[in-house]
Amino acid sequence: IIIQNIGGLLNSDKLKTKISNFNSANYSEKQLTIDEFMLDHRFKIMVIRQFANKQEAMSYHDHLFDNDSVYGDVSPDNYKQFAISANNLPEVLKQKKADDYENFFRSFYK
Repeated sequence: IIIQNIGGLLNSDKLKTKISNFNSANYSEKQLTIDEFMLDHRFKIMVIRQFANKQEAMSYHDHLFDNDSVYGDVSPDNYKQFAISANNLPEVLKQKKADDYENFFRSFYK
């Protein structure tokens, strides 16, 4: 799962803590990890991993996306969230084009 911070308007430390708490409460058996990367000088992304398959990732994606304890005080304009495969993540990081991947996600995962 990728969460893209748009324009640096999210407090990434606060969001990371909220996601970590969400994971502990709902997915403690999965031992998910959260990493952060600068996509470019404007955008930071947070990567939550590892999921066994597309269905597991999408179930998590939908649960997280709808969770008010994580996103309740965050404007939807300040972030984007989407699932990504382990094969596609290095390519997005290399090309620094999360927007292009978002279009693929919308057609392939939804």
